[in-house]
Amino acid sequence: MIGLLLILGLLWVVPAQAAVTPKVLLAYDSQNINEQAERKVDSVQRLLTSLNLEVHTIAIDQYHKGDLARYDFQGVITMINWPQMKFSSHHFVKDRQQFAGVKLHIGPQLVADEQQALDVQVKTVHHQQFYLTANRHQQLLPFSDSIQVVTQKNQGRAIGTLKTQIPTQQSQYPYGVLNGHNGFLPFYQRKGLSFLAASQLISELFGEQAGQQAPLLTLTHVTPVSKLKYLNQVSQFLYQQGIPFAVSATSIQVNTDMPAFNRYMRALQKIENRNGIIFLQTPEIYDTTKKTGPKLGKVMYRQLTDLTRHQVIPVGISTVNYWNQDDVYRARALDFSDYVLLLANPKAKAKVYARQSNTGGVYHRAYYALPARSLATVKSGTDLTQQSELQFNVPTAVTISLPSTKKGVASLKRQIKRTRWNWYNPATANFKTNLQIGNQAFRYQSGSYFVNNQQIVIPAMQVEQKKQSQPKPYKAAMNGFFDFQSQVLIVFIIIVLVILVVFFFIGRRVYRNMFRRK
Repeated sequence: MIGLLLILGLLWVVPAQAAVTPKVLLAYDSQNINEQAERKVDSVQRLLTSLNLEVHTIAIDQYHKGDLARYDFQGVITMINWPQMKFSSHHFVKDRQQFAGVKLHIGPQLVADEQQALDVQVKTVHHQQFYLTANRHQQLLPFSDSIQVVTQKNQGRAIGTLKTQIPTQQSQYPYGVLNGHNGFLPFYQRKGLSFLAASQLISELFGEQAGQQAPLLTLTHVTPVSKLKYLNQVSQFLYQQGIPFAVSATSIQVNTDMPAFNRYMRALQKIENRNGIIFLQTPEIYDTTKKTGPKLGKVMYRQLTDLTRHQVIPVGISTVNYWNQDDVYRARALDFSDYVLLLANPKAKAKVYARQSNTGGVYHRAYYALPARSLATVKSGTDLTQQSELQFNVPTAVTISLPSTKKGVASLKRQIKRTRWNWYNPATANFKTNLQIGNQAFRYQSGSYFVNNQQIVIPAMQVEQKKQSQPKPYKAAMNGFFDFQSQVLIVFIIIVLVILVVFFFIGRRVYRNMFRRK
């Protein structure tokens, strides 16, 4: 059986993208962990992947002369995260200057040739707090020690406006600037209106699918050990509200014949019947060896096989972003699916690579996972959750963690009710997914599931399993004797206690009479 699984595991990987896709070089000066700049790099990687771009990520000081031309890049992004260190590469700067493709600069240190290409003038302002205005929305940004802003824009177009709180000679500057194939962002944030404006600029500069897209509501942290009653309550609530949704769910490859696993499968079936779709989340890996690839392939095969055996058909794979930057993980867990959901890299856990790569995978559709709480952080400005016309310029999955308490479920319901966005509906949209596992092909299209081009029906009604009757304890002949002995002993102890109480009162009376005066 194990040998068969290993053979099938070698057959199941089918590249999701055979066509040549545009390549973009993302070059950063430093990941500046103290300022969490590595999370910004992670965000930009996922954003570019959601635009169907092949992302190559390197540190600027690792660049080699001629790389931009040698690897046929169509775009280059310069990302400055630690300007104080002034990391640079003469070869990179020179090649970028001569590069004829798309160029984007994020952060300070916009050099002369970049300013000339953008046709702008810049200056650095210190100790300021700005309001960002974009698409009729406004947000108060965090306080900034220093920021390089555009003071004069002769050509091109601005996306968003930065306004100072204190009126000065010039208190208003463009946020993002586009001029032909050149773009500039003075900073990059992963949340709020700033992220939406930055994603708009990047999608217009690099993407062919820029435009308003409805977000996909997605529940995360769904596991076999989740409180299934809360999962059922949330999915039922969303169904009653007419809200389509997705679930990022993990699975297991052992003990799948246990009642607990069957209950989990029934909960996922209910989700499918309530206009929900399921992304299978990749497993946790804590250590790697040379055998990690084959083992991971077998695990994914077993999990998908067990899920589909219960009529639970994942429409795609969800994973943390660094898995998409790993050759082994990508080949064994991601490439067989043409739809992926890219979650942010874990903050509290170390990244465990099998074979780290600086090249990200490309898929028919990659969803950028954006936590709902990241859009509810505006302390002063527009409440983004109340804006029905809010623009998402890339395929976006707005994620909410499955609550683990009754109070959390009530809070989630209130949060969903007050949100005025139009949610993406896979059942009515042009949403067609394919997963290939060995000789088994799974497809989702317009709310229907297919296995090898044969439509299957998800069970609509689930009969609760009968409770197994508890076996009666075996009573041998001696059991009755010991039961009788116990009863006799209890009666004897009660009688002795009564006698002792009587003697206590008699003795007390005799003792008192000894001291009474006659």
